[in-house]
Amino acid sequence: MATLLIFGIALVLIFSIGLSIFNVALLLWLGLTIFLSAERRSEGLYLILAGMLLGALFFTSHAIILTSQFTPSLETYLNTWWYAGWLPVVSIPMLWYLVILWYTGWPKRHRVPTVILGLFSLALLILLLMAKPLPSYTEVIILNLQHADLLEGIPLMFVFYPPYILTCIILPFDALLHPMPSQRMLGDLARERSRPFLMAVSILLLAVTILVAGFLVLVLYVVEANIAIIDDPLTSPGVVILDFGLTTLISIAIIFLGRAVVSYEIFTGKTLPRRGLMRHWRNAIILAGGIAGFISTVLVIQPPPFYSLMVLAVINMVFYALISWRSFVHRDYLISRLRPFVSSPRSLQNLTEPTVDAQANIRPLFEIVCRDMLGTRTACLIPLGRLAPLVGKPLLYPPTTNITLPNNLPSSVVAGNGMRSINTIKGFDWAVPLWAERGLIGVLLLGPKSDGGLYAQEEIDAASASAERIIDLLAGEEMGRRLMELQRQRQSENRLNDLRTRRILHDEILPTIHLAALQTSAAARNLPNLQPVLQTLTEAHGQISELIHSALQAPPISPTAHLVDGLRSIIEYEFAGLFAQIHWEVKGEPPKLKEDTEEVLVHAVREVVRNAAIHGQGTSPRQPVNLEIRITCTDRLYIEVQDDGVGLHHPPNDTTQGSGNGLALHSTLLAIVGGELALEPVASGGTKVSIIVPLTDTK
Repeated sequence: MATLLIFGIALVLIFSIGLSIFNVALLLWLGLTIFLSAERRSEGLYLILAGMLLGALFFTSHAIILTSQFTPSLETYLNTWWYAGWLPVVSIPMLWYLVILWYTGWPKRHRVPTVILGLFSLALLILLLMAKPLPSYTEVIILNLQHADLLEGIPLMFVFYPPYILTCIILPFDALLHPMPSQRMLGDLARERSRPFLMAVSILLLAVTILVAGFLVLVLYVVEANIAIIDDPLTSPGVVILDFGLTTLISIAIIFLGRAVVSYEIFTGKTLPRRGLMRHWRNAIILAGGIAGFISTVLVIQPPPFYSLMVLAVINMVFYALISWRSFVHRDYLISRLRPFVSSPRSLQNLTEPTVDAQANIRPLFEIVCRDMLGTRTACLIPLGRLAPLVGKPLLYPPTTNITLPNNLPSSVVAGNGMRSINTIKGFDWAVPLWAERGLIGVLLLGPKSDGGLYAQEEIDAASASAERIIDLLAGEEMGRRLMELQRQRQSENRLNDLRTRRILHDEILPTIHLAALQTSAAARNLPNLQPVLQTLTEAHGQISELIHSALQAPPISPTAHLVDGLRSIIEYEFAGLFAQIHWEVKGEPPKLKEDTEEVLVHAVREVVRNAAIHGQGTSPRQPVNLEIRITCTDRLYIEVQDDGVGLHHPPNDTTQGSGNGLALHSTLLAIVGGELALEPVASGGTKVSIIVPLTDTK
């Protein structure tokens, strides 16, 4: 039975040592993380860092004292670590009170208690450093309290410390329940959400304080009554279990405090919490637990130092590998959420289909932002500024949401940068103005999160960038669609103008010139001097007739016409006599294209052939050039137009020089329907133009 009791005591001591090492690691991580990631250095941050470091010092001394039960060689240093451990024991309660006061905005009702407790804690520290208010560790083991400074037979620290720590733990409850208004955005909400965690920390610390005070009273009673106990009271079952329970309570308090820090950024001053901080907090807990468990096990097994160090190195690398693996998993998760935004939005296809609702194609992206990125219940993307007429009506999530938006948004909704709280639009709690180089382009209104939590900084940043991209996509599509429609109107107007010009020339001007020529011919019989005038009128009549004949365009390709036959009829009819020879080479039979694609393709080929006819001969008179048109149909439609003219590098004259806008325009139109146009010189002389159109865009 005694052996089993000793084994149980040793096991509980090992767990206590492991928890102490665990607390040291978490306190160091929390203190350094809060201090390094804060927006600005303030007095509160230094208080927090000091408190965390002192807490790590206390649990270091606690672990060393407990380890002395397994390594007697440490007994020489136990008195030093005993007094070193009391420095944080005296300082931390006051630091905790000051940190809570700083976080709650220094409530005025706590000014007097703060001064009194501050002076009292300072007096305790001076007493601890300059006198001997408590017995040494070796004296405590034998329960000899007479060598300390006493008051009515009780060590001074045992008299003054219990009321001091009780006051330092109780007063933060009042500060948490009655905070001052926060000066930072979302600060009040973060306080409200984090208050349960901080209250839990205070309750746990209060429980620890009561247990410690009770234990001190019990020790004084045992000493006063001279009750016989086992040789080492610090290894008695009751003391070991009490110590393990106190260490466990403090560990839980540290975890609650860390959860409040990483969930709501309560001490860092950040406007919004960061999801990455929560992930790193979990990793820190796992790593601290692994290292603490290993060290505790080493104390029992006590292998050679080399093996212990090797295993510790292996554990560190294993944890590092796991953390790296989780980071890659998290990266893949983020990429999968952002993949819809880097994939093709099919904007070019939408440009060729004016009847398609652009917002219907973009709405799934907006739903991904709201559902997957933000996890919001309701959202609304309102375009503003110069892009608003292009984007159209606001996007709602869910699409069936029945929300009435005001005609004019309040200035508080669209002013400034970053997320801001609003209460002027029913159904929404937050507003995120969207800015671009052109100024304000929209605002993203958000309701509460589905899980009731706070939006993270990463979520708002990703949602803002995604919403700005959505507005740009909608505006770009609408702008391209309007340009396409304008181009169609321009082509229709040009055709009408050509028809009207030819009608006027044919029906009005030519008869007038013909009548004038007849009258001049009759008069020229008596007046020979009118013969040159008659010849001029006759030549003008012939030139206008030839102009009307050469300007006649072939009718558009009918819906049932073959593409190659239609192109052949148009080119040979319109450019007859301008080329020495037009050679056609056709491989494969192209399918019927969409009307818009076919129209863009036909006009592009006409423009290329027209350029070859106008610019191919150069400045010096020469024979008309030859033209080769090769059409190949595979997975795409290839049309090559090659001439043997002067080429691209020949200097143009005033009559042959063009602006180059024709090919640029048609190249853009081909790109809109998914095609391309390439211009290159031919080594033997001349120019080759390649036009490629995909065949997947067919009816």
